[in-house]
Amino acid sequence: MNFGLSNADGGFGPFISTQRNVGDYSSSVGRLTYQPYGEDIAEKIDDLDTLLTGGRLSVGNKQVLTNAYNYFQEAHGNSTADKALMALFLATPEFHTSMKKTGRERQVTPPPTKSSEPYKAIVYIYLGGGIDSFNVLTPHSEGGCYLYDEYFQARGGDNGVGLSIDDLETIDGSSAGIDGCSTFGVNNLLKSYQEIYNEGKGIFLANMGHLHKPVTKSNWMTETRTDLFSHHTMKKEAQFVDAFREGAGPGVLGRMCDVLEGKGHAVSATSVNVQAPMVEGDPSTGRYADAMSTEGLPKIFDRQFLNGRTRQEFRQFLEELNAETSDNSGVMSNLWSQRLIDVWSKTDELVNTMRGTTLSTAFSQSNIPDIGAINQQLKLVAQLIANRDKRGNGVNRDVFFVEMG
Repeated sequence: MNFGLSNADGGFGPFISTQRNVGDYSSSVGRLTYQPYGEDIAEKIDDLDTLLTGGRLSVGNKQVLTNAYNYFQEAHGNSTADKALMALFLATPEFHTSMKKTGRERQVTPPPTKSSEPYKAIVYIYLGGGIDSFNVLTPHSEGGCYLYDEYFQARGGDNGVGLSIDDLETIDGSSAGIDGCSTFGVNNLLKSYQEIYNEGKGIFLANMGHLHKPVTKSNWMTETRTDLFSHHTMKKEAQFVDAFREGAGPGVLGRMCDVLEGKGHAVSATSVNVQAPMVEGDPSTGRYADAMSTEGLPKIFDRQFLNGRTRQEFRQFLEELNAETSDNSGVMSNLWSQRLIDVWSKTDELVNTMRGTTLSTAFSQSNIPDIGAINQQLKLVAQLIANRDKRGNGVNRDVFFVEMG
């Protein structure tokens, strides 16, 4: 409604590099032009009810929308009232499901209680795109290792794509337990990998892949459960790490959180700038992963067409629209409203908690897009870690997903 189909406020569409002004659709590839039909507010709401909710909008929520429209019309005029009506209508549980309210205020789901265990976190940096793993880690001929010659010939020999000895930095590979092959090589264009490994801060897991059984060139298509040569599919499988689909949740980090939560830890899973399957766990736990933006925490209230005012004028109406529902309401309706209230409450808390956070590490900006992007993602992660004791009742275990490339 405000900017059309564009990237403004995290939307989809062309990038807007100038100041974002409401009603400026010059950078968008499309915009909403529909206006509710009716002589008065009751007819406009009925029109939207027919179009968007199939006539399921409750009498109570019709009254909330009427009250909201009258308020915004008197305070800010017809144009703002029309926008407020559309925005609030899309926040009704009927728009997403079916429901019946009890008339009581919906309560925020209480956060888990922190255990006495010391804090630990996993920060997963996902390198998007493709990589030829056999040109990252290779056997090395030092010590007479027979695997290097096999590797080099398999990659086409002198006219192929294999790395020569001069292209390699050596690392200790004795932990692999391969007789005669205690030295391995790392591509010398990735010298930092060698340094991280030698410092004991990194490890290589070789020959990892999605195959759930041995296959050949002639039978892989019928004997495997996924499309081995689909880049998009392999990206997802790298986040699942569950070839047999034995886990209750899709993501490997999400399943780890499920186990840790079952052992009494207060856990949190966060992906930055994307909703990543890796951090999603078993939905039956009632714990959901957070997706946060480096552009700032998302605001529950529109910050544009009410700019300069209290920006809290939606609060009463959103609370009434998503009040407590009865037991015979649709489960999806209750889920929608509960998640809205929970995310709203968590966002408000995080805004107050993270404001003014001082970090000991400087995360500088960079003119290189990938480097600048990952710096800002890691800065957000550092801020969340720094405030671990202030988030909810405190957090024992964090998992974070950030992406580069």
